[in-house]
Order: sequence, then structure tokens, then C-alpha cells
Amino acid sequence: CARPGPCTSACASTIDGAMRWVLALYCLASLTAAGSSAFHLVTAAHRFNTRMLPMQLSAAYWGHSLRVLGMSSHPDPGVGSIWGRKLGWKLLALLSFAKEVPDEDIILFVDAFDVLLLDPPRVFLEKFAKVANRTGAKLVIAAEEAPGFRASDHPSQAHRWRYLNSGAMVGTSAAWRELLKDPPPPVLPERYVSDQDWVIDMYLNTSALGGLMRLDAECELFQVTCRVRPVLATRGECPPSYDAVVLEGGRAKNVVTGTQPSLLHLSGPGHWPVAVPGRDPSCHYYEVARVLLPEVILPLESAVVWSGKPYSAICQDDVSLVRHVVLDVLAWASVRAGALGAVLLSLWALRALRCTAQMARGSHSHSHEP
Repeated sequence: CARPGPCTSACASTIDGAMRWVLALYCLASLTAAGSSAFHLVTAAHRFNTRMLPMQLSAAYWGHSLRVLGMSSHPDPGVGSIWGRKLGWKLLALLSFAKEVPDEDIILFVDAFDVLLLDPPRVFLEKFAKVANRTGAKLVIAAEEAPGFRASDHPSQAHRWRYLNSGAMVGTSAAWRELLKDPPPPVLPERYVSDQDWVIDMYLNTSALGGLMRLDAECELFQVTCRVRPVLATRGECPPSYDAVVLEGGRAKNVVTGTQPSLLHLSGPGHWPVAVPGRDPSCHYYEVARVLLPEVILPLESAVVWSGKPYSAICQDDVSLVRHVVLDVLAWASVRAGALGAVLLSLWALRALRCTAQMARGSHSHSHEP
């Protein structure tokens, strides 16, 4: 980790072995060149965030090289209703990346905080090639069963996964540039809740780019859900009818379509905090990850850092390790420094309350985070 930024500061921290290994994987991924590979796994984040760890670790486990776009290069996403509309920067970052690589390179663009990779690149590319050859599509986008923006305008499908979900999208560089040839502004118009709504408009208003785009309605590549059975720790906001995804032979399987997707997207309540005995807070996203990928996920429960075990931050909103360390240092100083400590403790408490308020107003009202 030679260049400045969150990677450098994380690697410089004094953390015990398992956490050091986890952060090393992050640093390696963030420094990976976009150059020669014909397949690019890409996400977007404005800073290192602990919630990214399951996605990063699943990618590393299966041999993917991850490229993180947008580190320290775009406006603060903010909170409240403006938060989702500021996600236009994600699409602009992706457009810039697509312009850097050859037309036929394949770009898989995923959400950062609630996705798990389940196959190596070779298997994923084989599945994508089958879909593309069968349908003629050059850009395949995840489908979900939860209706959202312009739900009634979505065409019928053979199965109940008929609504576009932008948390996982794959296509050629040329197809991405076609989608974004009239790029969105960094702050989207008020009619949109998030960048996903902009993509939905493009899909519906252009007849799927004249057939260039296609929803993965059979869940061959992508599975969007908020529940994987029989994993517990499911939020009540996840409807009981969302019961099609099961664990079978160490894999996630859709029992309706009969497919085993290469990517799992635990959207909405699938990544919201929930109490689990011995792991509080946890979330369905983390519980599924520890079952599917125990070799790389379970070390997060044994590592110890100043802020506690790192898994505990994955399912919360105020999750920067650096931020947790700063707050812990302030709390320690408040105990040691008398009157000055009282001031520091007050600042610490106010900061914690502000973070809690942000969490209540922020991402729990938006199921599609960067």
C-alpha cells in the first residue's frame, strides 16, 4: 500500500493478524490495475467502509480482481432524501472507466455493501456468454420481485423476478457506453430516488436500448433477495413470500427457476441490522456470508481491534474503522483527562448521537446503496 488514502492509513494501523490480512486484501484490490484483463469486477465507494468486506472477501476467494471507483473523488453522498439522488456520480465513474477499456471487455458492476460473489470469473463469463448468445443482449441487469420505480411499466416475465435492480449489472464496455451516452448529472432530478431509477428510465424509455439490455429474470447470473433459507436473522420487513432462495450443497439455489446464480444481492432489509445471539448487531447479509464462505468470513469474528470485532461494523451505517478508532480514543481520553475529558466525552456523545440520527434518516430508507 504505497499511495496515500484510506488504504495507506488502514495498513499503517496497529491491528492484529486476521484484521491485517483482511485490510491487505482490500489494499491489493484497490491497487489492482484495470489494464490487461478482459473481465473487470467494479464497484463504487467514496471511502473505505467496513461494510464492503464481505463483498471484497468473496471476490478474493473466487479469484476476482476488484476495482473500486470513486475513492475521494466525488461529492459527499450526504443524508436524507438527497442521498440517493447524489448517486449520479456512480454512473459517471462507471462511464469514465468504460471509456478506458476496449469495446469487448466485460464489466461487472456491483453494489459495494450487500453483494456476495459465488463463482470464479471463468464460470461467470461462461454463464454470461450463454445468456448473450441466446438473447442477443450485451448488457444484462439483475431482476427482483419487489416493485419499485415505474413498476407497472415493467414487462411481464416468466417468473416473478420482473423489476430492474441495478445492484448487479454486466455487459461489454461498448454496451455500457451506449447506456450512458447521454450521461446523468452528478445530482439526479427530483423524480428519482436513486441511480437505479435513472437506469430504469433508460431501460423502459428506449425499449431496453433496442434489445441491447436484458433483465436476468431467470436468475441465471444474479439473485436479488432479502431472505436465504434456512439462514435465520431475517428482518420482519422482508416479506414471507420471498422464500425461493435456499442453501443447497454449499450453494445458493433458486427453487423456482432451478438456477444457481453466480452473485447474491441481499438488498433492502437483507442488510439491515438485526440482533443475533452472540453477534449483535448482525444482519442477514453477514449471516449468509458466514455460511457460504466460512474460510474468509469467520476470521472477522476472532480478530480484535480497538473498536471491537470487525464483523460488528458490517451491518451498521457508521462503519468506518478509522472513525471507530477516533471515537474510541476520545472515549479513553475522556476517562483519563479530568475536566478536559468531560468536554471530550460530550463531543464524543454528540457525535455518536449524530451518527445514530443519520442512520435512522439515511440508508434504511434506500434499498440500493452504492
